[in-house]
Amino acid sequence: MSGINGGCYCGAIRYQVTGESKGSSLCYCENCRKISGAQSLAWVGFREEDVEVVEGEPATYLASNGTTWSFCSTCGTTLFWKPEKEGPFTVSTGSLDDPAAFPPKGTSFEEDRLPWDRLYQVDP
Repeated sequence: MSGINGGCYCGAIRYQVTGESKGSSLCYCENCRKISGAQSLAWVGFREEDVEVVEGEPATYLASNGTTWSFCSTCGTTLFWKPEKEGPFTVSTGSLDDPAAFPPKGTSFEEDRLPWDRLYQVDP
């Protein structure tokens, strides 16, 4: 596969991205903390039509806020999410084969950042 590739931890789901990133960020909101099981969630936005699942089929969860989360039903890896209304189709940076290629360019919900999480600073 060429382009930007990624997948879940167990390898059951693989995806490929063609096209340019629409931005990247580190989110501290409670929803991202809960869905990822971590203190924050790094993400990269793409056009939905530029992301193609090439192996397996992600399970989905429709959250009460209208966001659809896609994940591996075998290992639980969070792969993608899409808000009900306006917003980017978002790929979990940690699910990319080369997550270092997309460092966060900003943060969101900084006010929800946990008090002990002060290690990472986004470069302007």
